[in-house]
Amino acid sequence: MDVHNRKTRSKNMRAISSTNTALENTVKALLEARCLKFVPQPKHIPGNPDFFVNDLNIAIFCHGCFWHAHDCALFKLPGTRKEFWQAKLHDNTIRDKKALCQLHACGIRTLVIWGCAVKGKEKLPPSVLPLLISTWLQGMHNIGVIDGTGLSNFQSPQEVTYRDLLRSHTNLMN
Repeated sequence: MDVHNRKTRSKNMRAISSTNTALENTVKALLEARCLKFVPQPKHIPGNPDFFVNDLNIAIFCHGCFWHAHDCALFKLPGTRKEFWQAKLHDNTIRDKKALCQLHACGIRTLVIWGCAVKGKEKLPPSVLPLLISTWLQGMHNIGVIDGTGLSNFQSPQEVTYRDLLRSHTNLMN
């Protein structure tokens, strides 16, 4: 049962920003510190990443663990309207996977940074995120994923898609 009435819950949900989140601001500051020129939320890049570094042909996504159904301590399926949330979050994960495949097909390297990397009980120490981003930027992997456990590298979206699809379905069905 929800602790708020419908009107209060609706107001709270509308107040959640989809841009300029704490995670995005952290990543933006790290990119600026490296003197990288980037475009925020470019509409012409598949999946509309949070940042696109044109000189390096890199898309960066800053994913909230709830909205993208990440398998971590920050994600919990709401107790009310379960069917709605299962469908909504499932659609989000499918859209994420489609964008990852499109970016890969265009030859765009992609980095996904999860919210649990910077907040929650499993967050990384503040000095680690810049090191992980730098490590991935200098590497040759097509896809990087940074979360509270560190950096994972992948060469193709199929490696990420299978693992994440399995995790998302497991989380959404519980």
